[in-house]
Amino acid sequence: GRNLLVSQITWHDLTEDDVECLTSGGLQFNPSMTDNIGRCIVYDSMERIRYKANLNRLRVGWYLMMLACRNENVQRNGLVVVANRLGSNASIQYNIELGHKMSMQSRALPLRIIATHFCFDDRRIRPLISMAQLTLTQESRLRFRSHFGSQMECQY
Repeated sequence: GRNLLVSQITWHDLTEDDVECLTSGGLQFNPSMTDNIGRCIVYDSMERIRYKANLNRLRVGWYLMMLACRNENVQRNGLVVVANRLGSNASIQYNIELGHKMSMQSRALPLRIIATHFCFDDRRIRPLISMAQLTLTQESRLRFRSHFGSQMECQY
């Protein structure tokens, strides 16, 4: 209802399954974790995240993004997303329905995603990433970088 719409989301609003998803470490937002320019980073690791239902992943994502929205540095400089898809099962686990809902969710948030870095090591998904980039808006394409290689190679 209207009361929930305008209230801040707190840890107590999360279900037990949401908390399990959050504490798995697959999604991380730490205001002290910044890039060289000082922009805050959201780290998304498909290998580490654990959730029982898509709704848990969406709720935790929304919770972390609302925390990010309260940060003055994020309000000023925007946010950098690092999507880590390194690992043997990362490409197989992709959930199209969840990806679509997460995309809708990010458009509803009042924050600017300045850059997205997509790190992967599976050659099979290279063409999919190229196709996905074609569907992005020009501004999003300019802010999207894919990095192919091992963990060490993607760090540079």
